[in-house]
Amino acid sequence: MEIFDACVEAITSAGLLVIINNHVSTNRWCCSPTDTNSLWYNKEFDEDKWFESLSGMAQRYRNNPRVIGYDIRNEPRPDLSTMDEATGLWWNPPNRTAADWRKASIEGSKAVWQGNPDALVFIEGLAGGFHWFASKDGDKMEFAQPCLNSRIVYSAHDYTWMYGDEFISADYSTFKKMRSPHWAFFDGRGQSACLDRRIWCWLGTRELVEDVSSVCQRHGS
Repeated sequence: MEIFDACVEAITSAGLLVIINNHVSTNRWCCSPTDTNSLWYNKEFDEDKWFESLSGMAQRYRNNPRVIGYDIRNEPRPDLSTMDEATGLWWNPPNRTAADWRKASIEGSKAVWQGNPDALVFIEGLAGGFHWFASKDGDKMEFAQPCLNSRIVYSAHDYTWMYGDEFISADYSTFKKMRSPHWAFFDGRGQSACLDRRIWCWLGTRELVEDVSSVCQRHGS
């Protein structure tokens, strides 16, 4: 951890803000449904260890005000590492055939706050961070203290290869239509997420970010 500590110190000393990401459980290249890192746990790193790691990291940097939050898991997705034990993934699944990312996110958030009660918690969508559609039916994050919802940051990952050539020349209505089924619906005012002023995290490739910026600029954002 000495190298990680030194990196965090150097970055924050330069005036930048840090969000620490729980990226993988087993040390290997990410990401695929067969890399054993699809879920927040695997045979080598169970859920309890995940909770412990979140609390431990939050505690470790709680006195550094520029470490503002924790992305509790990178791009959760179905685990197909062994087809005999394939595990689906859902946000509050209707049965026990899929892992429950909603429940895990709630408990993971609590684990972070045990280490640092003031930290933001970044939660990514399903299917590699892209899909938030499963949360549209009212299954929201629930905590004993509703004010804790203000410390949750919903995160979507977006990449150019998820769309065809249509995106490159998309006007605003097309841009909104392409994303609304996945994550743009989060803005209750009916606008695209690029115009939302609430806390929101959106990750895309450089080319995609440049294209999105041009769309938003054309519509007054």
